[in-house]
Amino acid sequence: MVDQLKKDKKTTENDPVIVTESYKKAAFTISPYYKPYISEVIVPEGFINSRIEKLAHSIANYYQDRPYTIVAVMNASYKVFGKLNEYLEKIYQAGTYKNALKVEFVRLTSYTGIKNSEDVEVLGLDLINVKDREILVVENIVETGLSLGILLDKL
Repeated sequence: MVDQLKKDKKTTENDPVIVTESYKKAAFTISPYYKPYISEVIVPEGFINSRIEKLAHSIANYYQDRPYTIVAVMNASYKVFGKLNEYLEKIYQAGTYKNALKVEFVRLTSYTGIKNSEDVEVLGLDLINVKDREILVVENIVETGLSLGILLDKL
């Protein structure tokens, strides 16, 4: 099926990546704690970092010198956001664009006990100011979109 997709459509750098192979775990440094539970690595860290770096370039090229705020949803997105922010800082330090980036953090709580609750609380929203700025939300995992939708409504 992957071969057919490649034949049917010319790919661009913004197309999703289709992972067609995996790697033996012996090729990676894996904590002894996790080794018994991992049989293979589907997406290596370097590949993920490369995609995050490309995303940072796309973001910088999109916003250029316009002021914008990244609202990072904690705690799940902290690693992805940290890498993204690191790459954005390097881009702005290179001087292509002036650094018009501001970073803010919020936390969403939508789980009471075991089941998902529609009563989503946004923590930290009262501490941020996004007036007259474009907003980019960085979230790691979006399941139903309910929590993210509520955050966007409140922003």
